[in-house]
Amino acid sequence: NLSASSAEAIGHLATMNPDSTFVVLGQFESSAASYEQVGFAARATYFDMGEAYNLLKKDLITQGLTEEQAKAQMWRINEAFLKEQVTQGKTVYFTVKPTDTSIVKPGSGTYMEWAYLEANGYKLESFGSYWKAVK
Repeated sequence: NLSASSAEAIGHLATMNPDSTFVVLGQFESSAASYEQVGFAARATYFDMGEAYNLLKKDLITQGLTEEQAKAQMWRINEAFLKEQVTQGKTVYFTVKPTDTSIVKPGSGTYMEWAYLEANGYKLESFGSYWKAVK
């Protein structure tokens, strides 16, 4: 299991362009529409562990966690990242509509990111071809 401080440290390391005033979230795709590609191009803050994500998840399973338990531990890293961005008051954009379950699978990172934001008082607004989380 990851400690809270480990999750925060890894989340901090996975924060790209930390000095931006806005953050881009969304789904990973093998295209320029992928959230991290959009975030990079826009010089936004975004979360990217690269292959380390899969390696750490696999290591957690090797240590005896189930797939679901490992996924929950990996969410703690993503949640730490998101909490830091919200605390900093960054504007949050999604590359996909996070409430559209025909695109965003329940339980996925994008789905959980929106659930976290919604639980913290955010609403979703259309913003051109993107979606903006607003308080």
